[in-house]
Amino acid sequence: MNSTGRWLIGFRYQDLPGRTVQCFYLVDAVDPQRAQQIAATRANTAVERAKRNGRALDPTWTEQRHLLRDVLGRWDMRSEQVGGIA
Repeated sequence: MNSTGRWLIGFRYQDLPGRTVQCFYLVDAVDPQRAQQIAATRANTAVERAKRNGRALDPTWTEQRHLLRDVLGRWDMRSEQVGGIA
């Protein structure tokens, strides 16, 4: 893929015992691996860690969704992968 695409990258963490929270980052990247790297960098900033009260992201889970726009301008979201943090 030569052009930049829009990706929604999700991570999760444990907020309370038995309560899992998912957080998502919208990023522009050329491929899903780069999108995940960009999102992980954002998720690990001091500001984002503070929003999670210092809780660590689950390294075994990520979700990648590719956002596509058709010729009429309508958005579609395709699941690319669910896996661990690269």
